[in-house]
Amino acid sequence: MIAEDGPVAWRQWTVLALVLCALVIDGIDTQLLALVAPLIMGEWGVDKASFGPAMSAALLGMALGAGSGGWLGDRLGRRTVLIGATLSFGLCTVAVGLIHSLLPLVALRLIAGLGFGAVAPNGAALVSEWLPTGMRPRAMAFLSITIPMGGLIGGGAVLLLLPLVGWRGCFFTCGIATLVMVAVIVALLPESAAYLAAKGRHAEAEDLVARISRRPATARAAAPIAASAVFTRANRRLNIGGWLAFFCLQLIAYAFISWAPVLLTMLGWPLPHAIRGSLVFNLSAVCASLAAGWLLGWIRVRTLALIGSLGAIPALALLYALFVAHGPFDAADEWIMLGAIALVSILAGWGIATIYTLLSFGYPAGCRAGGMGFGLMAGRAGGITSAFTGGALLAIDGAHPLAFFVPLMIAAAVAGLAVILLGPRYAGRLVDMARP
Repeated sequence: MIAEDGPVAWRQWTVLALVLCALVIDGIDTQLLALVAPLIMGEWGVDKASFGPAMSAALLGMALGAGSGGWLGDRLGRRTVLIGATLSFGLCTVAVGLIHSLLPLVALRLIAGLGFGAVAPNGAALVSEWLPTGMRPRAMAFLSITIPMGGLIGGGAVLLLLPLVGWRGCFFTCGIATLVMVAVIVALLPESAAYLAAKGRHAEAEDLVARISRRPATARAAAPIAASAVFTRANRRLNIGGWLAFFCLQLIAYAFISWAPVLLTMLGWPLPHAIRGSLVFNLSAVCASLAAGWLLGWIRVRTLALIGSLGAIPALALLYALFVAHGPFDAADEWIMLGAIALVSILAGWGIATIYTLLSFGYPAGCRAGGMGFGLMAGRAGGITSAFTGGALLAIDGAHPLAFFVPLMIAAAVAGLAVILLGPRYAGRLVDMARP
């Protein structure tokens, strides 16, 4: 239930802005550990393989949190779950700055991950249900950039804060910023009118739409829908193809999000230059996602997703060849390597943004948060796989990390096949797929 006609009111823009900020902070807190991992491993005397559980704990929590958080959002309300999730990972991020060993780090990152995961499906559902259908592709593209945008902002912040407050101070700063954001969300973010209507609270939903949009509601939400609606026959191809593609593409993205600084320092890059590699990956992903939001107005869904998925295969092969050819750090070759990293990020980012947007269009309101939550859970599972195994794969032969790159190329090929599995129903234009 949204006001489909006329200009978008400022309170509707506020919903987009608040969810965007919450997800960007989510992205900062998620990637903060990867950015300072070389320093923590050195201080605690932990090797790469042993540090893998700490790197993957948040992603495991995110996978569980995305599915359960989406399910809870369809029952308790998108706003309620988003606030609770943001509060939980803010507190855990502050607590990481107080610990001195690996086991508490794994536990805190696991708990924080539950919050990380629950924010995304509920935030996406709120935006999807407050903005008109015609604006949704660009809005979803904005939301899909939040993890790389968080890494971009977090990487810049780490470079500034590390000399001043150390890695512990970085966690304190990010955690406190998260708690401030919770207070702003509590004050300004409305509940989803579509959620209220799906629960049978039509009068309350219509009043909310009138207050937020300054116009009467032009459409009624569907009647209450059972929780099992995500797993109906109508959603089968979206569930299988969309979730599998998301798993594979996020596996590629998180391989670099989690391990790029470690990979580059292994090859002899100084830590500031290695963090720069992570920044380039995230900046390129942001640009790719924004471009995808525009391109989806012109290019069919399956076409753009295939370009991103299958195009990542030669891009990864090129990056590996450059690693082998150039060997240890050379300032003259740095921008060539960064350009290849950017190419991988752009192609994977196109695929991720396209699938993310497709999920918001493909599921009906009564199970939208749940459907997106399970899709995001599949993506987090891909991230867990790369975060958990990345250290062991890099340890096989750091000078020529073939064992690191081959699984990523296989994942890109499988993502392409998964996109094809979506079938003709999801091969057209997004605006033709929107479901009430």
